[in-house]
Amino acid sequence: KLEKSFYIRYIGTSSFKVESGMIDRNVPIVRLYNGHAAYRVFTIEAPNSFATMRMNEFFSDQYVSLFFDHNFGTLLIRSENFKPEFHLISNMMFGSLNHLPDNQRIYQAPEKGYFESGVMIRKLVNLKICKIGLGAYYRYGAYAYDKTIDNFSFRISLSSPF
Repeated sequence: KLEKSFYIRYIGTSSFKVESGMIDRNVPIVRLYNGHAAYRVFTIEAPNSFATMRMNEFFSDQYVSLFFDHNFGTLLIRSENFKPEFHLISNMMFGSLNHLPDNQRIYQAPEKGYFESGVMIRKLVNLKICKIGLGAYYRYGAYAYDKTIDNFSFRISLSSPF
């Protein structure tokens, strides 16, 4: 796993997280990588997870995942009492499933690439002990669903100074 964040003057902060792994033998399905799936139509934001991926939708014995988040901070809107932070987020994963017994071939790996992107507006409401925001993610590419609404996931973000 590699993580890096860097600030770009007048643009904001970009953060990257790359995870990769490999299993070189047959193992039980529960030991394989299954992404950081966190899908619900509407739920709490979980950074560095796949917001539109269903639980146990994909399994891989070799994978690479990339999580990207660009925080514009208060560059877009700034006032004394209202300081929302705009984030552009994009996540992707590629994986293969080479070491799985034939009787378990009902599972799929994200060989064609799993892609989702979203927008989060954090700190819309400041309650002093908690800051609340909203966002949405959209799933696209080879594993997108036919019904457009099934590709969306809506999030509420909560942050605390603790």
